[in-house]
Amino acid sequence: MEPSLFEVRRDELVAYLEEEKYLYQKDIEEAEGLSDEEKVEKGLLILHARFTEADKCHYAFSCEENNTKLRAGDAVYLISESSKRRFSAIVVENELEGIILSLEGDFRLEGFYRIEVSQMVMLDPLIELTRRMEEGSIGAAFFKMLFKEKEPSPNGLGAIPAERIKLPSYMNDNQRNAIMQAVKRPSLYTIQGPPGTGKTDVLATIAIQFSQAGKEVLIVSNTHFAVNNALAKIHAKADHLPVSKIGELLKANDLDEGINRYATFQLYAKKRKEKVRRRSDPGAVVGMTIQSAIINLGLRSSGFSPMVVLVDEAGQVSLTQGAILGTFGAGSMLFIGDDRQMPPLYHPHLVGHPLSTSIFTHLKTRFPALSIRLTETFRMNRTITELVSKAFYEDSGEALVPSAYSADRLFKLPSVGVTEDMRLTEKESVILCEVNSDQNATDANRDEATEAVSLIKSAMRGGLLPNQVAVITPFRRQVKLIKTLLKEIPEAAGVIVDTVERLQGKDVEMIIISLCASSAEYIGSMTPFILNKNRLNVMISRAKSKVIIFHSKHLKDPLYKTLLLEYNH
Repeated sequence: MEPSLFEVRRDELVAYLEEEKYLYQKDIEEAEGLSDEEKVEKGLLILHARFTEADKCHYAFSCEENNTKLRAGDAVYLISESSKRRFSAIVVENELEGIILSLEGDFRLEGFYRIEVSQMVMLDPLIELTRRMEEGSIGAAFFKMLFKEKEPSPNGLGAIPAERIKLPSYMNDNQRNAIMQAVKRPSLYTIQGPPGTGKTDVLATIAIQFSQAGKEVLIVSNTHFAVNNALAKIHAKADHLPVSKIGELLKANDLDEGINRYATFQLYAKKRKEKVRRRSDPGAVVGMTIQSAIINLGLRSSGFSPMVVLVDEAGQVSLTQGAILGTFGAGSMLFIGDDRQMPPLYHPHLVGHPLSTSIFTHLKTRFPALSIRLTETFRMNRTITELVSKAFYEDSGEALVPSAYSADRLFKLPSVGVTEDMRLTEKESVILCEVNSDQNATDANRDEATEAVSLIKSAMRGGLLPNQVAVITPFRRQVKLIKTLLKEIPEAAGVIVDTVERLQGKDVEMIIISLCASSAEYIGSMTPFILNKNRLNVMISRAKSKVIIFHSKHLKDPLYKTLLLEYNH
């Protein structure tokens, strides 16, 4: 008997996930054979971390070199260099020359420790849930829509009547239209939110409308940061609604006390059973990561069946993850994100695979009638908006326009005349600076680092606050170099210096970008990474009024071409 198209597509996804799991496990095995120095360089290990102090279950360590990309809530192994005693720990804070860990229990630590990054492969729950899907089961209808076996509907049962919708007066027609389409409870819908267009505000407003109508809402994303950001916006706009976050409590420390926090879904479910819900009560708004939802709502019988699922930062959710979201039981799947910013992460050997795409791109391409783009940015001024629009958006649809609020914003230092650096005047909003360097720099460039620090020093002297400037670079070693040089300027302690992955969702007045590489040979092989349009979009669009890009002469031509700019040779 020939397998159905549904079975063929499902098995293709399972095969892809199995291959992905194999490749990552192979990487882990190969990493075990690396020297300690190689592990440190790759960000897999911190050596000679010295215990400095403890506060309850939090333990602080100092270190000379920390290349890890660990974030609060990530798992690590703490190993004593003297006794070899091993602990499982959770990251609380991660800095250049130090790290704070949380351990369950009261321990007397002393001396030096190894801190190893936990490299768990978390694909098994996704593989199992994908394999479980059968025709006629929960999630099958959405799965069929993905592959054109079933047509989605723009309207669904439980739609909220237009006359019951009350939207904030400050919202533009574009945002209002997106919300009004979403509350019709379509089978699926995509809302593209380019930088500064208020996508989180739109998401929050949609969630509030459904909750106030008594419908339960699930908010998921790949990161705790995105989930927290969405829940915080909902609570700020409607603090009377029952909003809950489920997951590692360390990843919820920054949430308002009015948002319920549960370490596990079981604790939430227990609390839920204790309360008798009336028909007039608003629906629960529950947030968790997709990984947590796969386990708690997909694989287990949870008792929580949302009517609507809102997927935030959907441009970073892979098709293989997104394909199973229908198993959570909702009849309406709303995807909010931007596939012109940071994409999902794929194993290097799978980058060219047809299934290596985001669920957002897949849906937006297949169902353009069920998609809308927000087009008015409230962050960037006119010049920066025009650059971002032309270079990253106009080839795929509507242009971006600056709002009346942001269009005429100019970069102005509070103390006029303090600095003579013309790059810090209001005259130009986007400046590309060629830095001539004798060194063949690859992922660390002292000349560009020095230029960036000098510029920050001048800006601070002119009264710019540290939290209004950020330095972005593609390379961790350049981050470390710039941070080291900045230590000599105490007043610049709050300046953000990081890679682009850590800056999405933030904005400042001035962005300084250090592209770093000056070696012609290195640039030849790394240009697709250094000048990746998604990454450049995120880098540039964090700025409200000033963007300064440092580049070498070998990057000049490809940089101008990528940004669709012209210059006199």
